[in-house]
Amino acid sequence: MIGVDEAGYGPNLGPLVVAASAWQVEPNPVERREKLSPPATLDQYPGSGPTAVATQHKPDLCGLAAIDLYKLLAPVVIPHWDGGKNLAIADSKTLYTPAVGLERLELGLHTVLHMMRRAPQTWTELVRILDADSDGRRAQLPWHRNYECQLPVSAAESRLFDLSKRLQECGNRARAIPVRLQARLVFPAEFNDLVQYYGSKGAALSHVTLSLVRELVDLLKTSHGSSQTADSVDPDATAMLIVCDKHGARNRYMALLQHHFPEHWIQTLGEGKHESRYQWAGSAAGGVPQPLEGGVADGGSVEIRFRTKGESFLPTALASMTAKYLRELSMRAVNEYWCARVPNLKPTAGYPTDARKFKKAIDGKQRELGIDNHILWRNR
Repeated sequence: MIGVDEAGYGPNLGPLVVAASAWQVEPNPVERREKLSPPATLDQYPGSGPTAVATQHKPDLCGLAAIDLYKLLAPVVIPHWDGGKNLAIADSKTLYTPAVGLERLELGLHTVLHMMRRAPQTWTELVRILDADSDGRRAQLPWHRNYECQLPVSAAESRLFDLSKRLQECGNRARAIPVRLQARLVFPAEFNDLVQYYGSKGAALSHVTLSLVRELVDLLKTSHGSSQTADSVDPDATAMLIVCDKHGARNRYMALLQHHFPEHWIQTLGEGKHESRYQWAGSAAGGVPQPLEGGVADGGSVEIRFRTKGESFLPTALASMTAKYLRELSMRAVNEYWCARVPNLKPTAGYPTDARKFKKAIDGKQRELGIDNHILWRNR
């Protein structure tokens, strides 16, 4: 079960961040379908609009769509903040504000990383573990070149240890464990180039997202390096359900999917205002795209859903938290650099109104340092 989300789509300063979390589950289709109600499909949403395509009633992927990780992990995980008694994994917008700080995001993300036997102590280690800057682009930015910070910033290590132990025990009983966290930092210069190349910032977001999905699917389908945990994923038994938060008002994703998965015969299960669904066989025999036989998903099939409020799916909520955490730490680098060089400068979150004031305040120092707008300012 894979969830994907972004942070920083709207700002003019700092990176766009796309993140994904993958969880391995071992569903018993009969048992789980009796206990859990499957999520709503398009035909259950009134008023999906004239762009909707009727949902085809096809079997779920080994019962994956009927599994609610919040219910499986309920003794430990909750979809809201309760003061820290339990582990909150939720949409980052409900957990983070500048006034609250990073603690809630850290308790969620670092707890999961601890369970996966990863415990980043610094920003650099976190970026490496998440493979968030594989091209080393941040080294080209003056504010990132020498930037480092100790992690976690706010969360207590003892609390992380306690929550990770509880999550480990609960996950083992439920047979639901996190196996991969991955992200992509898209800094302003690359963002500007992608927007120019694809023609819009929405298309740029979609291509970055599906590039990350493609990397993760390929990684988890191989027998080597498929897991960040000590126990590996069995690639022969890996059906995948992927849930992405919808990209603005876009309802149709077939062309984008076919671009990133050209070797597969992709079927549209439904497209509409609230959810768009697609499915394909896990492998293309002889490199030739093959339709799902009789429309039935096998053990290696993939289904992807683009859903409004996708963060109601736990892996997507964790992806949202991961993306926001990386974004906020990256903005610390921006603010530390410029505040050290421009007297009385107020830190910025990077969003348009505030960012324009910040940009005006640093303009003279920027020209003095010879820093090109292209690497600092996102044009869209």
